[in-house]
Amino acid sequence: MTISFHPDASLTSLVLRDVEGVHFDSLRVEAGETTSPKSAKAVYIQRGGDIAFRGAEIAWSNDGDPSNDGSGVFADGVAGLVVENSLIHDVRNGIVVTSAHDVSITGSRVANILADGVSVSGTTNMLIKDNLCIDFAARGTSGVHPDCIQLQAGSRAIANENIRIIDNVSLKGFGDTAQGIFVKSKYVGVPHRDILIENNLIKQSVTLGIYGENVDGLTIRGNRVLSSPEADTPPRILVRDPSSGVVIENKTAWRIVAPAGATVSGNTALED
Repeated sequence: MTISFHPDASLTSLVLRDVEGVHFDSLRVEAGETTSPKSAKAVYIQRGGDIAFRGAEIAWSNDGDPSNDGSGVFADGVAGLVVENSLIHDVRNGIVVTSAHDVSITGSRVANILADGVSVSGTTNMLIKDNLCIDFAARGTSGVHPDCIQLQAGSRAIANENIRIIDNVSLKGFGDTAQGIFVKSKYVGVPHRDILIENNLIKQSVTLGIYGENVDGLTIRGNRVLSSPEADTPPRILVRDPSSGVVIENKTAWRIVAPAGATVSGNTALED
């Protein structure tokens, strides 16, 4: 079933629980302000599957205050999710995916972000492609750790497997500093597996452009990790142990740091 929205129509929130086979075209959600930014979700999908959002616009309060914004899309335990050609802005987190499989996030823009553009945990078979993260909000004392794309194991201690991160762009824009692509499982013996980071552009002003730790099978290929003009510490590529099956090739970056046993070839280092 496909539900198409009129250009003048909007919702204040959308909750889907155990819903199967529904596709939304041109959905618009204007969530306003929230007093519970860490838990609030403009679009919440729990279980179910074969859910798609195409041409959506999802936002919290467009007031320049990130402290009253919740997450844009939050998907938990979903079997099949598509977010395509959508705009998600004025959010704490743009898209959060946990304990899901067969997920595709493509051609979308996440802007005015306090924390992460895309945050993923416990998920298998996911494509993150052709997306833009830009204009990260000033963090102040929020304590957040902003990334364009973050892979973690989450509170459930379940890592990710078979994740492809391709052709995305992370720019500082008019916002604060943020990291590019951050891949880490903090749980011993629970590594991410089979992660591909390919042909992405990261132009930022903090040290970690691409970071990996506790990954079994990590390929970082053909990316450009560049410095914004105001950077004191240009971004770099850093992979730490415990990691295995690491390949870093055909990249341009200020510095590349890899663990022993990694295959590193065909890279251009910009540092003196």
